[in-house]
Amino acid sequence: MSIRLNENETLRQALSRLRKEMKSDGRFDVVDDIKDVVSALSSDDAKTRKNAALLLGDLKANGFGGREVKEIESIFDSLVMAYKNETTLFVRPSILEGLKEFISSNEDLSRIKDILSEKLRDIDDNEHEDSEMKHLREERHLISLILSIGDKCNHEVTNLIKPFEVLLTCDKGFADNIAKEIVGEAKVTPIGVRSRISRLNDLKKIRLYRELLFLVPIKRDYICTADSLGELPQKTAIIKLLEDLFEAKGDSFRFRIEISSSDENVLMGKFIKKVSAEMEKSSNQRLINDPSDYEVVIVLKERKDGRYSSFVKIPKLSEERFSYRQFSEPTSMAGVTAAEVVSEIKEYIKKDSWIIDPFCGTGTLLLERALYMPSREYYGIDTYGQAIKEARINAENAGVEVHFINRNFFDFTSDYPFHEILGEFPDFYGKEPSEREDFYKNFFKCAIEIAASGAMMFLISADENMIKKYIRLNSELKFVRSKDLTRDLKIYIIGVEK
Repeated sequence: MSIRLNENETLRQALSRLRKEMKSDGRFDVVDDIKDVVSALSSDDAKTRKNAALLLGDLKANGFGGREVKEIESIFDSLVMAYKNETTLFVRPSILEGLKEFISSNEDLSRIKDILSEKLRDIDDNEHEDSEMKHLREERHLISLILSIGDKCNHEVTNLIKPFEVLLTCDKGFADNIAKEIVGEAKVTPIGVRSRISRLNDLKKIRLYRELLFLVPIKRDYICTADSLGELPQKTAIIKLLEDLFEAKGDSFRFRIEISSSDENVLMGKFIKKVSAEMEKSSNQRLINDPSDYEVVIVLKERKDGRYSSFVKIPKLSEERFSYRQFSEPTSMAGVTAAEVVSEIKEYIKKDSWIIDPFCGTGTLLLERALYMPSREYYGIDTYGQAIKEARINAENAGVEVHFINRNFFDFTSDYPFHEILGEFPDFYGKEPSEREDFYKNFFKCAIEIAASGAMMFLISADENMIKKYIRLNSELKFVRSKDLTRDLKIYIIGVEK
């Protein structure tokens, strides 16, 4: 056998170890002869059969590490035979996981479609012990996922064929601003703005909402509780809603579930998997749970009375507003947050200004300012060279010309004064107090030097004491007002008079 066993290691343990080594080291040449893994599908040990099937799937998903493997069709047939013969419940889903990776065409699917369809009927039409349901739900889900491979579509919402009820969620304090931008009636709620919209372009212009949620119409006799969430496809018009949004009558749709609840048990992965499987079944496979490659999010929000409101979220729609953000870093400001900052400073900004972001990162805040009101010159400074490279590409995508400079702001000089200085201060968590003190002292010294008389500073910081201290210490600065952005961050609006 070409699978080398470590001391006191069983074949089952070796197969599991090889999977871990492949994932951690990125090496897919850990198996000298694939036939030995295929042979393990016939082992008397159930967990050995399970690990063998999963290892074969991992190898296929990664192209066998670039090796040429001529036995792919034979491996496919071996996995099919293993599935047909498998009697241990917890092994069957793993065989399907491995088999799924070998299906690349409708022709492959047709070879096993009857087998899977028959197994699906067996699961749905027969009584099963409660102890069996965990594995059967997992098996049923994988069967549905495989059977839908040939039907998989890349759905898109290109327009709206009729009015839809929507909820635009937002951060606290921004709902009124959103309501003013909505064409038609708008109702402010504790978590956002409800409205009835019929034009997609009207929504694309609104940059302050976090999520665009389409309300799922519910039938009168349906009480949506944690115990009945799986009935959602039968008791609501969610399928019709998706057909209308995507203009895709008769198609199936891939989804994941997102739940907000005060019940910790409802938030557990075990519960969400159970509900997802029930939704697949009650939708007759029109809804396919695929958390790794979904196009729709079914959003379930618990109300005060314990019932749940149901919504559909299509991530692509919200993301399109900030599609210029091809690159971002872990510390990058979110597009919506940058738009919130701009909405708060809009009464203080002017055209033909010289604008600088001293800590620009990948440029989101500067670009949102430019997209709101075109101005004369934009400068972005940052010490992180990779972020500057990414910012240049983002700016090109946004159609905005910005001078991005890889430099420490404290070393930056300019022959021209700036009318706007906007930026988010670095996080000094865990740093020495003296380092934070020096930073703020140097920042305000340099900022005042490059600011024009009458300039405005728009600064995002979690350190209110430092901001207010250096406003007091610099007579050229005048505090105008502040606004909460998040629990920790505020935006400070400061005037400069020289």
